[in-house]
Amino acid sequence: MTEKKDQIETNNAVLYIRVSSKEQAEGGYSLEAQNRLLREYAKQKGFRIVHEFKDEETAKESGRRAFNEMLFFIKENPSIKHLLVEKTDRLSRNFRDIATLEDLMHKQDIHIVLVKENVEIHKDSRSNEKFMFGIRAVMAKHFIDNLSEETKKGLNQKAENGYYPGLAPFGYKNISDPKDTKRRIVGIDSKTASLVREVFTLYASGRYSYNDLAILVHKHGIRSRLGKPLHQSRIEKMLKDPFYYGYFLWGGKLYKGHHPALIDRRLFEKVRGVMQTKSKGLSGPHGVLIAYRGFLKCGSCGCSITGERKQKPSGRKYILYHCTDYYSKCQSKKQYYTEAELEMILSPIVQDLRVTDEVYELIRLGLKASAEDHEETLKGDKENCLEQKKLYERRLHKLYLDRVDGLIDNEFYRSTNTEWQSELDQINLKLSSFDRADKNYYDRGVLFLKFAKKISEYWKALKGDEYEEKMLKGELLKVILAEAKLSDGKLEYKFRKPFDSLVELLGSKEKNWGERRELNPQPQDPQLP
Repeated sequence: MTEKKDQIETNNAVLYIRVSSKEQAEGGYSLEAQNRLLREYAKQKGFRIVHEFKDEETAKESGRRAFNEMLFFIKENPSIKHLLVEKTDRLSRNFRDIATLEDLMHKQDIHIVLVKENVEIHKDSRSNEKFMFGIRAVMAKHFIDNLSEETKKGLNQKAENGYYPGLAPFGYKNISDPKDTKRRIVGIDSKTASLVREVFTLYASGRYSYNDLAILVHKHGIRSRLGKPLHQSRIEKMLKDPFYYGYFLWGGKLYKGHHPALIDRRLFEKVRGVMQTKSKGLSGPHGVLIAYRGFLKCGSCGCSITGERKQKPSGRKYILYHCTDYYSKCQSKKQYYTEAELEMILSPIVQDLRVTDEVYELIRLGLKASAEDHEETLKGDKENCLEQKKLYERRLHKLYLDRVDGLIDNEFYRSTNTEWQSELDQINLKLSSFDRADKNYYDRGVLFLKFAKKISEYWKALKGDEYEEKMLKGELLKVILAEAKLSDGKLEYKFRKPFDSLVELLGSKEKNWGERRELNPQPQDPQLP
């Protein structure tokens, strides 16, 4: 009786069936065809099928659901001694699977039967048989890798021809090309295209955040492909996508597409400008644009003055400015200023800056001299960083060669490599920050030179009806002010170089610190006769 039971257990088997694509299914590799082949073989050999496992996905990566379930099942059931599969490429296409299967062969005496190849691999198999099994697995992996490469080549060629190879973004849909029905192209989705244009237009106004627009899209009944609300990160991604003005990114390259544009390039650039403005810290919570943010400090505690959007019961939105009270010690934390009140405080700063032709020329020469000094300083800093970069690159190269030659152990190589690579990353980061800082420096200089001659007239011309004009006012103040403190409705400020000299040339009273200006000045007592 015991002998018969042992014989039954040694005949226990599981089947593993896999098909990776519709083409294979149509070509005779269907699950049903494999199942029939394996069951017929099991019947001939007298195997008792305990369980069958099916996968309908690629075997490029280990992690297939049914394959992993099968491995777990075999480990939990030592009575399983045979694994039946059609052929090598049905079972494994990567080295991790091969190692796992070899482990099962040695620990649980599993026999892997490749039915179509008429091969049975087990721990006692000859070395050449195991070697051939490994070769087949490697070639299977090579095939899938090559297939992936060829697929990428085809997609890249499609991109080179101006046709987007991927899934159409929101506002578009994939359709058949009327000129070639075998080719899929991207066309406008009439149901969502107008909403996309509205999203771009609203964001370009500077009055809407990503979250505001996500809520708007949700109200229109738009959901993700999984039926979930669109997150604000999706809105951000959409607004940054050149696809909407007729271009697309593929493989890190920008291509001009044949698909119709939903917006023009000018609107896209305007949106990008608003994003850059917000990234410079000109926006408040939730990405709302705050015009007079980033240069005002609280005169009471020294913390920043910020703004936040409020909404009245009527639905009208407005901005209130106040101290952030970062250290929770501010005596003025409950003082609030509307934007109109703040403009009344800030306006006198600019009113006295009436620049003549002569002074304008002095400003131009001053900015030019300042730029030369800046370039000289930046050049030295950059050269120093580049030297440091070359030094660490040479060190890392020498470290690698020493490891290859066996002059240093692996632990020393890893720790030193990590340390030096971190230093190199910091140097690269510093170099990139130089470029950004350099651009900001010249941007502000150009802005001032553009408006210096009629700076006070320009300020008055900005009526504030459009929030973009308020943002320009805030930028203008950042250009000319080095410091500004606000407390109890009074402002103290200091001009930035070379504007402090300009103020002196113009005969302004605020040579160092500005006069303290009252928000609501009290009328003077009438003089008695």
